[in-house]
Amino acid sequence: LFALVMIDIALVSDIFKNLSTKEDSVENEVVAATNICRNHQNWRNCYGNQLSTLTRKDGLEFSLKVLGELKRADKKTNDCHIIAHKLAGEAVAKQPSNWQGVINSVDINSCNYGFVHGVIESRSRFDPGFLLNEQTIVQMCNAIANEGDRGVDQSCAHIMGHVLLAEENGSIQGAVDVCNKVSGELRT
Repeated sequence: LFALVMIDIALVSDIFKNLSTKEDSVENEVVAATNICRNHQNWRNCYGNQLSTLTRKDGLEFSLKVLGELKRADKKTNDCHIIAHKLAGEAVAKQPSNWQGVINSVDINSCNYGFVHGVIESRSRFDPGFLLNEQTIVQMCNAIANEGDRGVDQSCAHIMGHVLLAEENGSIQGAVDVCNKVSGELRT
C-alpha cells in the first residue's frame, strides 16, 4: 500500500512539473518576443514573425497560448490582426490541406478576423487549384459560419474582399466584378 501511495505521489508530482514547465516555456517565449519586438518600429510584423517561427516549431496551440500572454505583457499587441494573420498562415503552411482545422482551432472573431485572413491567403498560396471566385467565397464563408455561426457573414465577406483585391493585383474593378457575382447574404 505504501508503494502505491508513493507511485501516486510521483505521478502527481510529474503532472504538476510538466504543467509548470509548459507555463514557464510560454513565459520564456513572451519575454523573448517582447525583448525583440516591444520597441521595434514595425512591431506588428516583428511579433508576427516571432509567433510564425514559434508555430512552425511548437505548433498552433502553443503559439495561441503565447499570443494570449503576449497581449497582457505588451498591450499594443491587442491590435493583433497582422500577428494572427502570420500565425494562421504558418499553421496552414505546415499542413495546407488542413486549413479548415486551423479555422476550427482559433476564435475567428479575435484579432479583427486576422486568423481567417491568414488562412485564406495561405490556402491561396499553397493550393494551386484554389481560386477565389463567386462560388468559393460562398463556400469558404459557409464553412466558417458552420463552425457555430458566430455572426461571420459580413466579416467573412469583408475579409474575402481584401483577399480578392490582392488576388486581382489591386484592381478594384476586377474585385468588384467578382463580388457582384456573389449571391445571397454575403452581398448585403
